[in-house]
Amino acid sequence: GMGAVTPIGVGVERYWENLIAGTCGIGEITKLDAQALPIRQAAEVRDFKPKEHLPMRLVLDLEPFMQYAYVSAQEAIAQSGLDTHSARVGVVMGTALSGITLIGETQAQYVHEGKQAGPKFLTKAMGNIAAAQLAISYGIKGPSMTVGTACSSGGDAITLAALLIRSGAADAVVVMAGEAAICPTLIQCLSKTGALSKTGESRPFDKDRSGFVMGEGGGALVLESAEHARARGARVWADLLGCANNTDAFNTVSPDPEGAG
Repeated sequence: GMGAVTPIGVGVERYWENLIAGTCGIGEITKLDAQALPIRQAAEVRDFKPKEHLPMRLVLDLEPFMQYAYVSAQEAIAQSGLDTHSARVGVVMGTALSGITLIGETQAQYVHEGKQAGPKFLTKAMGNIAAAQLAISYGIKGPSMTVGTACSSGGDAITLAALLIRSGAADAVVVMAGEAAICPTLIQCLSKTGALSKTGESRPFDKDRSGFVMGEGGGALVLESAEHARARGARVWADLLGCANNTDAFNTVSPDPEGAG
């Protein structure tokens, strides 16, 4: 099963259609006043309406990064036909920055307006709560993990899910990931490091590349062992042939120039 909430479409089908049509999701930032920021372009999720996908309780309890991951997981589970009410089903969440946007907004409101943090601040800022909320809704009682390894978070979440299945800890795992961190603090930070494109173009393999473009969204996959999939007659979309996680032990952000690791 697959699920997606992206700047070029909500839902896998719409996302794929726009992707192969060459639709661009990058544009001027609209979710905050970007006039004073050094970078004013980002890939925002623009046509996502939480109330169309979630009950009001979750609309109020989930931050956007959680909503994107949760709705993606909903789509993936529905497509998979998996019975999630089991201790043999797990969930792995991937997010690099969790609730950084909420944290920044809450701190600014406290300093400048004296407004105190609300009672749900912690559960809306923590990265693992999206997986917890999904588990509650779907009766998932197996392993629940959250991965935060910067740009590798989504890929590492898939790797962790595969390792859980191969170890025998679960027969199936819902892998979900979400990010919504288009906020002033992060944009300023990444701009100063020279990581962000000044032209609003993301061209990682071009000789004139100038950096990446901030984006947001969510994605999800349902992974399960081949035996479990065959036993329930599931449609298999792909085989995961291998995965790994290692490090080059060189620098916190820069890769080893020799390609080691």
